[in-house]
Amino acid sequence: MIHIRTTYIVLVLLTIACIMIPRYAFPRLLDTSVPLDVVESGSMEPELHIGDLLVAQGIKYEDIKVGLIIVFKRPSANYLIVHRIYAIHNKVRIITKGDNNPFPDPFYITSSDVKGVVIARIPLVGYLTLVFRLK
Repeated sequence: MIHIRTTYIVLVLLTIACIMIPRYAFPRLLDTSVPLDVVESGSMEPELHIGDLLVAQGIKYEDIKVGLIIVFKRPSANYLIVHRIYAIHNKVRIITKGDNNPFPDPFYITSSDVKGVVIARIPLVGYLTLVFRLK
């Protein structure tokens, strides 16, 4: 009886930790408000695939450079995009492009729109969140 109760308590604590660590610790550890994101389109194929879970880390303005894969908020929309930095004009305007897209994005962003740089990819793990978003 005590063994079952102990197992139950451990499972509850592990569940709480699995929810709290990504939500509260990751943003502080990775210095970004968006430490985790899921690839939702094929625009970054073959580098990133639909359903990949991405880990992003905050980046300083002076470290932003062409070639980095970043997570950013499009200025005129309320969603995140993951694309590669294609060009930087006048050290202010950042032009992005999906690797699988034929042309650069038809807008520019600034460093304040950048939420982080992708530092890791975990294949397929994000599919679960995509299924819940569809419902």
